[in-house]
Amino acid sequence: MNKNKDLLIFGIIFYVIITFGFIQVERKADKLKDQVQSLTNELDNNYNLDFYWTDSVKLSKSEENTLAKNIYYESGIEGYDGKLAVAQVTKNRVDSGKWGDTIKEVVHSPSQFSWTLKEQEEPKGMLWEESQRVARDFNRGLRIKELDSAMSYHSDSVRPNWAKYGDPIIKIGKHIFYKG
Repeated sequence: MNKNKDLLIFGIIFYVIITFGFIQVERKADKLKDQVQSLTNELDNNYNLDFYWTDSVKLSKSEENTLAKNIYYESGIEGYDGKLAVAQVTKNRVDSGKWGDTIKEVVHSPSQFSWTLKEQEEPKGMLWEESQRVARDFNRGLRIKELDSAMSYHSDSVRPNWAKYGDPIIKIGKHIFYKG
């Protein structure tokens, strides 16, 4: 009887150890996958962008967080350049006043950014941290010269109707950017 009880306890302990180990391995694999994807995107880009610094934007923490979420959900798997490009288009739209006067108004303007059409999980992980870093750098004044007039973009995997009337500027990562 004690032998069966010992085997049962051993089996439960073994199951817990194995299950916990798989969870840890799965988390590490997800993190590694994010890192590899980010590095791959950086290597895929064969263009030269003209970066420059301007006066900082002085976004509030709340606005900077909204910008970081837009960067994350729109271009989270892109390299640094692609994330910065999304930030710049978002701010260009604020400056135009056509979609709203704040980052939050522009991001949540009807049907402008697809991620806002349904509820999202809170961002986390390495790609979220990089999106926050890009938002901070953008808030400090980092810009891409080629995108000073960019007002829209789309993934290269789709061809929206409006794109046939647009004036493309550049492709960065998986996004094609257009003038206003």
